[in-house]
Amino acid sequence: SSTETITCSGTVASGLTLTGADHNGVNTCKISGTPTEVSGMTYYAITATGKFGATDTAVIWIEVTGATAPKLADIGGTQTLSYSVAVATSEIRFSNSGLDALSCSTNPALPSGLQVVSVTAATNTCEIIGTPASPAVETLYTITASGTTGTDNAEVYLSVDDTTKPKIQDIDSIQVLTVSQAFTPIFFSNSTAVGTLKSCTGTLPSGISVMVDAISNSTCKLFGDGVPNTVTSTKVYTITATGQFDATDTAKVTISVVAIDTPELADIGGTKTLSYSIAVATSEIRFSNTGQDVLAGGCTASPTLPIGLSAVMASNTCEITGTPASPAVATSYTITASGATGTDTAVVYLSVDDTTKPQLQDIDSTQVLTVSQPFTPIFFSNSTAVGTLKSCTGTLPSGISVMVDAISNSTCKLFGDGVPNTVTSTKVYTITATGQFD
Repeated sequence: SSTETITCSGTVASGLTLTGADHNGVNTCKISGTPTEVSGMTYYAITATGKFGATDTAVIWIEVTGATAPKLADIGGTQTLSYSVAVATSEIRFSNSGLDALSCSTNPALPSGLQVVSVTAATNTCEIIGTPASPAVETLYTITASGTTGTDNAEVYLSVDDTTKPKIQDIDSIQVLTVSQAFTPIFFSNSTAVGTLKSCTGTLPSGISVMVDAISNSTCKLFGDGVPNTVTSTKVYTITATGQFDATDTAKVTISVVAIDTPELADIGGTKTLSYSIAVATSEIRFSNTGQDVLAGGCTASPTLPIGLSAVMASNTCEITGTPASPAVATSYTITASGATGTDTAVVYLSVDDTTKPQLQDIDSTQVLTVSQPFTPIFFSNSTAVGTLKSCTGTLPSGISVMVDAISNSTCKLFGDGVPNTVTSTKVYTITATGQFD
């Protein structure tokens, strides 16, 4: 009956087993397992023995053949395996339960940078290897494994993300630039880009341009193509960054270009002192002004410039002019320029040399004079003095005096205040000349 327990006996192919089994409520014999050896067509007798010893025999012919081709398994089913540009793939190896795969091919061609190879030294199957070099949309690839006597196919869905696609961030704060003023380059943040940007573009106010930053090559920067040259109201501008494979992203920046509201004077000479001379007209000392025009009468100096010099407005800036009239030690002077709506300062160091200082030369020869005899005036040479001497003094023998030469006013002369009236032995006398500024 269907509830009777039976036992099964008999020999079957290697790797197969013979057991009693319930099949749809009927006790019967079942052969199961995986053949492990090739064998020709063979006759097998299977005997079933019932609970009370009754038997019955059935016959089955079984042939076990070898595999005729590789047997690849699909990878991932319908799920797409995603990879990234410039990032090496992890191993994509197909399971092979058939013959060894001697060669492997793909249809369509894999994304650039990937290839399918046979790995007979490992698991005798096919494997996808490499580093993706360009993006690819989701695609179904058929991998064909070729064995000694046949082929088999497996499928895999692959995509390659474009990690070179820029993701530039908006600049939130308003960028206030000034007409005719250079500005520090403004950089956009590119949060996830890999590789080099192809370009950065956008329409901007006159004098402002956008380009790929030459150092990082991965973001955009605004720079002065010259300087901003037109007053522009506050406006939002869009910058487009293009990646290596033409993927784009945009970011916004708000720019306002305003007029200059003060003069912009540049210092002259740094900390170097500009030296001038008494009674010698100065060459032009003009300050560069890249800002607002200086008003007439809008230049002042602190402290007061040396006598004879003054700060005046000329050509929309400040200039020091004049002829120094007295010496001055090196001093830092602050020049203040006043425009219509503001002021600015610049610094210059000036000194004025005292070119009136006398430089008398010694009279090398001994001057032999005679008692009661007039003598020709004796003149000292003053080699570099400019201007009038204030005095000439010195103690001399009786009847001889010294004075400023009344004709040149620039040297000393000895003359007879009467005539020499006392015999005096040879002696050295010192004459002191005092210049215009002592």
